[in-house]
Formats: sequence, structure tokens, C-alpha cells
Amino acid sequence: MTEEQGGVDRGQVMLVVLIALAFIASIVMLFTDSDGALKIALLAALWAAIIGFFLVFRYRRDAEAARRELAHSTELHDAEVARAEAERAARMEARELREAQHTRDTEVLEDIKRELAGIRAQLENLAGREFEYEPAALRAEARRIRELESVTLDE
Repeated sequence: MTEEQGGVDRGQVMLVVLIALAFIASIVMLFTDSDGALKIALLAALWAAIIGFFLVFRYRRDAEAARRELAHSTELHDAEVARAEAERAARMEARELREAQHTRDTEVLEDIKRELAGIRAQLENLAGREFEYEPAALRAEARRIRELESVTLDE
């Protein structure tokens, strides 16, 4: 369309002017009973009809273009909604998989801890002594080894 949003269309103004002219000419024709007024009224009515046909054609074309644009926008919107729904479903599935994996990992770690406790109990039973917390025991043994090495080097 060539007119601005909310502006007045030139074709509509022309149609209103011709219809008003045809109406005035028809009233003049009725009261004057002259052939000239009849011809003017007939010409004004015909021009109003011709311009009306052009306006109807243009407005149908504009309405069809608007309908196509609406259909295209609707398709884009539906595609966007479907994509967003797929992304949301994928995120939910990924979160559920992470939670399931975390649960499995936690269960495996608990199983490993139980196995280690069982093995430690067996070792303590076989060795006849209780094992202390490993890092402290390792440090003590390492300190003892250094002491033995220093004694051996001094001799």
C-alpha cells in the first residue's frame, strides 16, 4: 500500500467524492427533470462504480497478501514453538540422565566403600591389629623410613 498507517487513501477519497457527486446529480435530476442532469448523474455513478471495482480488486489483493503473511507468520511461530518444546524436552531428558547417572555413581561409590570396609576388616582380622587412618600412617612410615635412612648414612 502506498498510504501511511492510519492515513487517508486517495482512492477512497476519490470514490467518496464521485459517490457524493452522483448523489447530488441524482437529486438535481429528480427535481429539474433535465437530460443534462441525467447524463451527469449517470456518468458520476459509472465512474464511482469503475473506481469501486478497482478498489475492490486492490483490497482483495491486499487482503490475500495479508492472509499469506499471517499464514507464514503462523508457520514460523509454530516452528519456533516446536523447536522450543524440543529443546525443553531435550534439556529435561539430559537432566534426568544426569540425575540417573549421579544416582548410579553414588550407588557404585557406596558399594566400593562397603567393599573397602569389608576388605579392611579382613586385613585387620588377618593382621591381628587395627589400621589407622591411611594418610597419618603413611606419614609416620615415611618419617620412620627417613630416620632409618639418615641413621644408615651416618654410619
